[in-house]
Amino acid sequence: IASVYGMLAGAFADFWLALMLIFIFFTTLGWAVSPMGRLDLIMSAPRRISGMYVLDSLLTGNMMTLKSSAAHLLLPVATLGFVNGATILKMTSSTMQEILDSDFIHHSHMLGLSEFKIMGYALKNALPAVVMTVGNMFSFLLGGAVLIEKVFAWGGLGQYVTTALANKDYSAVQGFVLVSTLFAMVVYLIIDLIQMAIDRQGQIGFAIVLLVLLLGVAAPAIVPYDPVRTNPADHRMAPCLAHFFGTDEAGMDIFSRCIYAIRIDVFIGFSGTMLSLLAGIVLGLLAGYYEGVFGEVVMRIADLFQAFPAFILAMALVAVLGNNMQNIIFVIAFVNAPIYLRFVRGEVLALKSRPFVEASHAAGMSDTTIMFRQLLPNSLRPALVQASVNIGAAILLTAGLSFIGAGVSVPTPEWGSMISTGAPLILTGQWWCAFFPGVSIAFTVLGFAFVGDFLRLYLNPERR
Repeated sequence: IASVYGMLAGAFADFWLALMLIFIFFTTLGWAVSPMGRLDLIMSAPRRISGMYVLDSLLTGNMMTLKSSAAHLLLPVATLGFVNGATILKMTSSTMQEILDSDFIHHSHMLGLSEFKIMGYALKNALPAVVMTVGNMFSFLLGGAVLIEKVFAWGGLGQYVTTALANKDYSAVQGFVLVSTLFAMVVYLIIDLIQMAIDRQGQIGFAIVLLVLLLGVAAPAIVPYDPVRTNPADHRMAPCLAHFFGTDEAGMDIFSRCIYAIRIDVFIGFSGTMLSLLAGIVLGLLAGYYEGVFGEVVMRIADLFQAFPAFILAMALVAVLGNNMQNIIFVIAFVNAPIYLRFVRGEVLALKSRPFVEASHAAGMSDTTIMFRQLLPNSLRPALVQASVNIGAAILLTAGLSFIGAGVSVPTPEWGSMISTGAPLILTGQWWCAFFPGVSIAFTVLGFAFVGDFLRLYLNPERR
């Protein structure tokens, strides 16, 4: 169950999942409160102390406001927690498996220690990697909160900077950058301090990716309708034999648009990831080999950009450069390059002192030869594994940008923009307009996640 959750949750676009939760728990079951704002419309905000309604309601003893604000928190928190919890689960599971296979755990079993005590030892050794993952998720959580604020009509920090970018209020944007950067650096400092103290899945993943690619290539031959042709007479049609996935507000066939969107989303995600991989490998190789002033300058610049929430940075760059496909690919590459830089640099630093590198120096090989013929082939494994996973993340980023109107423009078939146009229809019961594009995203990202897990094991010589 945990493995299934870890795969599925990480494949869902958070803004789409939020819409589905609204449809299920508010529109259909009526269990949740209205997904509009932070309080019921008939209630006034509590006396401002911290700015957080739940905390301010507690401090002022306003139980009615406390109940309302907590109820409005439920779905947004559940959405972010469900999606991002998968990353923590997978990191914990992977680290625990490696530790439980280690010699000291086998020795503990031979000594007759209880399973509870052994699991405690293993968890203690796994915590640093898990804590590092939680810290690295900070900017992604803050970026995802922007989308969640839009879905639930919250006027939070994300909406503030979104509005500032739209109005070209660069003073407000600078203030946001300063606050978020300082906060992120504190988080990363804490993480650094703490740091100091597949087989069947691969087959399924490759099958999914291959199927998606074949559908994208064969789209003109298999779709029944022109993906951009409008037909007002057929608008908001539920799924039927004539329209497998139904039609949207403009009468466009959702099935045809979902298939054609593969060409847009997968191309952008793959191209952006490959470009960022190339840039990260070159910079990481140089920063690791020349670890003096040059290496420190490169890493501090990488720190600066990683401190800025990934989604906000991408949104700002698209706002400046324009939202055409080439610019979105560049933005994805720019945002993700520091990830590969860190992976490659870490591997190079570990390999530099190995005897085969010292022997290469003694043989008179040039720095370029040592870097690209000795170090590079041995330092690519973690970067390649991460790239296979990041293609899915890049697809989610592309869809997120389009969802808020900063990505691919309508009527071009793109999953995020399709969910955006279908979002207002959730409250009136036309669930299919947002549901099927979201499932398309999840299916595709899930395939790349399976491939990534397979490569992680396949390229690890200790586990083959």
